[in-house]
Amino acid sequence: MVYVIDDDESVRRALQRLLRSAGFEVKAFSSAEAFLQSENLDVGACVVLDIRMPGLTGFDVQEKLASMGIRIPVINVSAFDDAETRERHERLGQWRSLENRSMARP
Repeated sequence: MVYVIDDDESVRRALQRLLRSAGFEVKAFSSAEAFLQSENLDVGACVVLDIRMPGLTGFDVQEKLASMGIRIPVINVSAFDDAETRERHERLGQWRSLENRSMARP
Protein backbone atom coordinates (compact mmCIF):
# COMPACT_ATOMS: atom_id res chain seq x y z
CA MET A 1 0.00 0.00 0.00
CA VAL A 2 1.25 3.45 -0.93
CA TYR A 3 -0.40 6.38 0.80
CA VAL A 4 -0.56 9.65 -1.14
CA ILE A 5 -1.25 12.78 0.87
CA ASP A 6 -1.62 16.05 -1.03
CA ASP A 7 -4.11 18.90 -0.78
CA ASP A 8 -3.87 19.57 -4.54
CA GLU A 9 -6.43 17.32 -6.20
CA SER A 10 -4.72 17.29 -9.60
CA VAL A 11 -1.38 16.27 -8.09
CA ARG A 12 -3.07 13.66 -5.91
CA ARG A 13 -4.86 12.12 -8.89
CA ALA A 14 -1.74 12.16 -11.05
CA LEU A 15 0.30 10.39 -8.36
CA GLN A 16 -2.47 7.81 -7.89
CA ARG A 17 -2.54 7.04 -11.61
CA LEU A 18 1.22 6.81 -11.85
CA LEU A 19 1.56 4.48 -8.87
CA ARG A 20 -1.36 2.28 -9.93
CA SER A 21 0.10 1.97 -13.43
CA ALA A 22 3.25 0.62 -11.76
CA GLY A 23 1.15 -2.00 -9.96
CA PHE A 24 0.87 -0.42 -6.52
CA GLU A 25 -2.27 -0.33 -4.41
CA VAL A 26 -2.88 3.31 -3.51
CA LYS A 27 -4.95 5.16 -0.91
CA ALA A 28 -5.08 8.92 -1.35
CA PHE A 29 -5.93 11.60 1.19
CA SER A 30 -6.57 15.31 0.73
CA SER A 31 -5.24 16.22 4.17
CA ALA A 32 -2.81 15.07 6.80
CA GLU A 33 -5.63 14.91 9.31
CA ALA A 34 -7.67 12.51 7.14
CA PHE A 35 -4.63 10.26 6.72
CA LEU A 36 -3.86 10.18 10.46
CA GLN A 37 -7.48 9.27 11.25
CA SER A 38 -7.45 6.31 8.86
CA GLU A 39 -6.91 2.74 9.97
CA ASN A 40 -3.90 0.48 9.52
CA LEU A 41 -1.29 3.20 9.08
CA ASP A 42 1.44 0.67 9.78
CA VAL A 43 0.38 -1.57 6.88
CA GLY A 44 1.71 0.72 4.16
CA ALA A 45 4.86 0.29 2.19
CA CYS A 46 5.43 4.01 1.70
CA VAL A 47 3.96 7.50 2.12
CA VAL A 48 4.18 10.10 -0.65
CA LEU A 49 3.65 13.32 1.20
CA ASP A 50 3.25 16.99 0.33
CA ILE A 51 5.22 19.19 2.72
CA ARG A 52 3.12 22.35 2.68
CA MET A 53 -0.58 21.79 3.23
CA PRO A 54 -3.25 23.66 5.17
CA GLY A 55 -3.56 22.40 8.74
CA LEU A 56 -0.95 19.79 9.58
CA THR A 57 2.12 19.87 7.36
CA GLY A 58 4.01 16.95 5.92
CA PHE A 59 6.60 17.43 8.64
CA ASP A 60 3.84 17.26 11.28
CA VAL A 61 2.69 13.94 9.81
CA GLN A 62 6.19 12.49 10.00
CA GLU A 63 6.60 13.60 13.61
CA LYS A 64 3.21 12.10 14.56
CA LEU A 65 4.02 8.79 12.86
CA ALA A 66 7.32 8.64 14.73
CA SER A 67 5.60 9.41 18.05
CA MET A 68 3.15 6.56 17.34
CA GLY A 69 6.06 4.19 16.71
CA ILE A 70 5.19 3.80 13.04
CA ARG A 71 8.28 3.46 10.89
CA ILE A 72 7.36 3.81 7.25
CA PRO A 73 9.42 5.26 4.40
CA VAL A 74 8.34 8.75 3.38
CA ILE A 75 8.88 10.47 0.05
CA ASN A 76 8.41 14.20 0.43
CA VAL A 77 7.15 16.22 -2.51
CA SER A 78 7.50 19.97 -2.42
CA ALA A 79 7.51 22.97 -4.69
CA PHE A 80 9.58 24.81 -2.10
CA ASP A 81 13.28 24.55 -1.39
CA ASP A 82 13.91 27.24 1.19
CA ALA A 83 16.20 27.32 4.22
CA GLU A 84 13.40 26.48 6.68
CA THR A 85 12.36 23.40 4.69
CA ARG A 86 15.95 22.16 4.37
CA GLU A 87 16.45 22.68 8.11
CA ARG A 88 13.36 20.62 8.98
CA HIS A 89 14.54 17.85 6.66
CA GLU A 90 17.87 17.76 8.49
CA ARG A 91 16.20 17.63 11.92
CA LEU A 92 14.16 14.63 10.76
CA GLY A 93 17.29 12.94 9.41
CA GLN A 94 16.22 13.27 5.80
CA TRP A 95 18.33 14.00 2.82
CA ARG A 96 15.99 16.07 0.63
CA SER A 97 12.55 16.18 -0.89
CA LEU A 98 11.50 15.71 -4.50
CA GLU A 99 11.19 19.20 -5.85
CA ASN A 100 8.40 20.03 -8.25
CA ARG A 101 8.76 23.61 -9.38
CA SER A 102 5.66 23.29 -11.56
CA MET A 103 3.63 22.97 -8.36
CA ALA A 104 4.90 26.26 -6.92
CA ARG A 105 2.09 28.65 -6.21
CA PRO A 106 2.59 32.41 -6.53
